[in-house]
Amino acid sequence: MIKQRILIIGGSGYIGNNIYKELNPYFDTYATYYSSNKYKNNKHFFYCDLNSTTSLSLNKIFKKVKPSVIISAAKGDYNALINSHDYIIDYVNNNKCKIIFISSSSVFDGYKNYPNYEFDKTFSKSNFGYLKIKIENKLLKLDENKYTIIRVPFLVGTNSPQIKKIKNEVKLDIPIEVFPNLIINIINIKKITLFIHHIINKKINGIIHLGSKDLIHHVDLIKEILKALKFDSYKLKYVYTTNDNRYIALFNKNKKLPKYLDFKANSIINTIK
Repeated sequence: MIKQRILIIGGSGYIGNNIYKELNPYFDTYATYYSSNKYKNNKHFFYCDLNSTTSLSLNKIFKKVKPSVIISAAKGDYNALINSHDYIIDYVNNNKCKIIFISSSSVFDGYKNYPNYEFDKTFSKSNFGYLKIKIENKLLKLDENKYTIIRVPFLVGTNSPQIKKIKNEVKLDIPIEVFPNLIINIINIKKITLFIHHIINKKINGIIHLGSKDLIHHVDLIKEILKALKFDSYKLKYVYTTNDNRYIALFNKNKKLPKYLDFKANSIINTIK
């Protein structure tokens, strides 16, 4: 059987690189990189600057790789990301290819009274959430078998950017911002990468929400993380954006998920070190 050819846009970032490590043993996997020279001599990685000559860079890579699945995990300038997804969508639409887009709970950060399900109307007050919504809306114009949108909540776990940030702030004696009225759910990178593998194998399409089955206040999460990291001395900066509880959390209703995605927040927190 011919292996699927996977192309990860943003393969040198935290999420993209972990996806590459998960998929590479099983598929013909390629990725793009921008800022890290350590991939320069890796024939499965292609330099790509999304901020300039996007169409030339991406089309050249598409012609060489001929991907059957494109996974979008890129970060960068918002206008460049929007433009690059126009080229990706054009390729997907005109070839035997689908896109898996890593989106975020931030597409709902304009709401506050409840967690959100897959087909709730998106509404964001942040630039990041607006970016994700704009790209999602472009993808929703494709045939459903051409895209999978994975929305993920607050991402924590050993070596994640959030945990590195917390460790650095403790080391430098910088107060860690906590939001006492913010209620969230969480996930780690292993759950995300395993599910992307599952999506490719099972050909799952549409919009999917991932995240712990329970909720936790942001301030309690940070305290539990600090406890897991065995920090006794630290400073917290309490930030109140509202007088009432505010939710930024994702629940799944419409897709049957594997058992390893039926998990609680503590199972993630307890693995942090």
